[in-house]
Amino acid sequence: MIGKHFRRRHHGTLFRRVYLYSAALLFVAGAAAGITVWLLGGQPMWKHGTERAANYLARDLGGVLDRPAELQRRLDLAHEELHVRAAVYDAGGQTLAKTPDAPEALERSPGERSLSWGRGHMRIALPLGKPGIYLRAAIPRAEPQHARHITVVLAVLLALALAARPFARAIARPLEKLTIAAKSLGQGNLSARSGLAPRHDEVGDLARAFDDMADRIQRLVRAEKTLLANVSHELRTPMSRIRVALELAEESGDTEGLRRHLGGIGEDLAELERLVQDVLATARMDGAGDGGPIPLRRQEVAVADLLAASARRFEARHAEHTLQVDTGADTGTIDADPVLMRRVLDNLLDNAARYADPEAGPVEMVASRDDQAVTMEVRDRGSGVAEEDLERIFTPFFRTDASRDRASGGLGLGLALCRRIVEAHGGQIRARRREGGGLVVCLKP
Repeated sequence: MIGKHFRRRHHGTLFRRVYLYSAALLFVAGAAAGITVWLLGGQPMWKHGTERAANYLARDLGGVLDRPAELQRRLDLAHEELHVRAAVYDAGGQTLAKTPDAPEALERSPGERSLSWGRGHMRIALPLGKPGIYLRAAIPRAEPQHARHITVVLAVLLALALAARPFARAIARPLEKLTIAAKSLGQGNLSARSGLAPRHDEVGDLARAFDDMADRIQRLVRAEKTLLANVSHELRTPMSRIRVALELAEESGDTEGLRRHLGGIGEDLAELERLVQDVLATARMDGAGDGGPIPLRRQEVAVADLLAASARRFEARHAEHTLQVDTGADTGTIDADPVLMRRVLDNLLDNAARYADPEAGPVEMVASRDDQAVTMEVRDRGSGVAEEDLERIFTPFFRTDASRDRASGGLGLGLALCRRIVEAHGGQIRARRREGGGLVVCLKP
């Protein structure tokens, strides 16, 4: 019943395997010890001891056959001390001396020693030196010399086998908890954790690795949901404006009104294009991160040309802002992918225009060279970013402003793309607060 319950409760588990392996190992060790004792002994210890007792008795009695009283005394002594049941018979079957419960006489006197084994004793028929006189005895089987030691060893092995159960359980329990957490995570419970991270052993290392993996999966899934929600919202807004502009254009009766509405449609289409480009660029970067480095089409690019191209785009798209460009005395060239590096500057300028106050001062784009390294900065005079958020603004989907109006909308992908591109070039990008309000983003490609 107990074994059936054990198999039903722990069948196929690590606990059962560890416990059975431990118990089997202990019993194999005990069996090996017994076999070693058997082999080294040459013959069973109980047999060797019993034969020695028989030979001693025969020698002791052989010298007093002529003295019946002494013969009887020695038989009585053997009976008391060794628990031997014996009798001495002559050729005619007459008893010369006898102890209680002694074996019966033989039909004829034995010519040589004969032995037979019964339960717990050895029966002998042993000639005693004179013709026809022999000894019949039942000698108890001698206990092995090391029987007590072997019993102790077996008891210890049994105790260890019983102790192996909690030992196996201690090993299996945390792994079972980790298995349950993994199954729960696989079934969609993204908050499932092992709860074993505080352990300071190999199981704890495995648990921490699992929990870290679960944290990353949870963040990725949450980011994916956020992306889907934000993209759907951002696509809906310009599409709604385009629909309204088309309806107004149909109702407009003059050329000037039609031109104005079509211009608004063009701006909304450009916003849609920029949104789609951000999503596609993010997917490209993420795909490259899983399979290898981001592919770059490097070439020597003049820093002044990069800044000038970005400045022209900024002035065309953000006419309400003033842009001040300073390329320094001699910024020279950099080895970079011109398309991706332009994307970095454009995103930084768009971000500055989104949050800067046009009345507070111009947006600045500055480049300088120091020790053969080029540094580019985009500065604005907007509301700035809290100190604790300066590093987080480069995280995908992070926005300091949770609103989704046209002035401060966006997916939170622009600065994350900037970091991925700059780091793919082997450079660094950092942000700091500007004195008097605003943000400065510095990059070294």
